[in-house]
Amino acid sequence: AGIRSEPPQHAHHTTRTPTSHARHTTHTPTSHTGKMGGKISKSSEPNIQNEIDKQLAADRERLRSEVKLLFLGAGDSGKSTIAKQLKLLHQGFSDDQIATFRTVIYNNVLEPINVLIEEVQADPELELAADCEASAQRLVAHAESFKSEFTPEMAEDVTLVWSDPAIKAMFDKLPEFQLNDAAAYFFGQVDRIASAGYIPSDVDILRSRAKTSGIVETHFSHLINNENIMFHVLDVGGQKSERKKWIHVFQDVSALVYTVALSEYDLVLSEDGKTNRMQDSLQLFKSVVNNKWFFDTPTILFFNKMDLFEEKIKTIDLKVCFPDYKGGCDKDAALEYIKKQFLNQNENETKNVHVFETTATDPEVVKDAFRQVSQLSLKRMEV
Repeated sequence: AGIRSEPPQHAHHTTRTPTSHARHTTHTPTSHTGKMGGKISKSSEPNIQNEIDKQLAADRERLRSEVKLLFLGAGDSGKSTIAKQLKLLHQGFSDDQIATFRTVIYNNVLEPINVLIEEVQADPELELAADCEASAQRLVAHAESFKSEFTPEMAEDVTLVWSDPAIKAMFDKLPEFQLNDAAAYFFGQVDRIASAGYIPSDVDILRSRAKTSGIVETHFSHLINNENIMFHVLDVGGQKSERKKWIHVFQDVSALVYTVALSEYDLVLSEDGKTNRMQDSLQLFKSVVNNKWFFDTPTILFFNKMDLFEEKIKTIDLKVCFPDYKGGCDKDAALEYIKKQFLNQNENETKNVHVFETTATDPEVVKDAFRQVSQLSLKRMEV
């Protein structure tokens, strides 16, 4: 799979350019005292100033060789998957971290299958087959008393329930309720997941889903132009309840990476059950791209989940999100319309916004995007 990157995009309308800039100042002491509060002799002052200058130079050199990437976006946009992909590409996960993903994956099987069971039971037009009832009841009981385990017997129950026509019919109604993007993938892997000594694969880890709470930091080094550059990736929770924490990581950012889930134009927020997800992401991007902290920060738009978008747009018109859209179910027309809506949120006519189309679970796509984002970040640091 390849990646399409586009030239920097500018705002297409004229708005007053903000005049305030984020500033980072370092305060150096103007007087020093020795032991017992006595003043240091004048002869020692040059040595102290030399030490201060050396430390400031060392700090500048460290900052010059460290790239701080801030990943923002609405919940379920895929930014955490991109952050995991970067970690797998450059560092990998420890055995303890992989063990944590095992429990997350167990939950990624049990939670969606139970959502489907509950929705079928609540739908007067659908009914589980008689031979699925016992399996469904056991799965509901397992979910209620989840003990971080997934047995071969549970895998058999999931396989039987997943094959039920009523469950499949409910699965096709995805826009009507919330379900993990990777549910079908994990349903098809239950025998392997339930095996003794199961170790999650890289694909399992990338497809696993757990709500990001707070700030998840990832550090790794990467060789660029024969120079070892340290990368500091900050992944911040995108749900509405998490956004108030964002301000704490806005300072000294090398590049802002904002992720948009293209495939969620027909879905609503789980928080309120009515706000369109893409409209929410659009308003959120407007507040971020025009924030004074990012006045001159390179801004990257990742239009993510291209694979899911390409399938969905075949049958669901973008008009469900944008009533003025008139391109029908044409993939290219819909994609260009979405891009235009986001790029128009940029009110700073001197600010460049760089656009990439991504599929977060594809390592080659993420690797290519990361290479280009790295170059953008380094150019900014050289200014």
